Amino acid sequence: MNKANIKCPRCHSNKLYKFGLNKQANQKYQCTQCKRQFALGDGDGLPKLNYPKCPMCGKGTYLHHSYKYYNRYKCNNKKC
Repeated sequence: MNKANIKCPRCHSNKLYKFGLNKQANQKYQCTQCKRQFALGDGDGLPKLNYPKCPMCGKGTYLHHSYKYYNRYKCNNKKC
């Protein structure tokens, strides 16, 4: 991909500089305007997780443990 085509996913600026490599050895960039760091392809191809909301507070949950017949989710809110 041509560097002129690369834009910041947050502010859509094309004023970027190279900022090392990520764990998958992809080139990372940092935006000079909003300071966001990103690599090309971040988040692409990953399925959206449709975890249930917490019934007590309505915040999101995360998968705590996957058992044979059911999954256990925990609330992201530490006060819940």
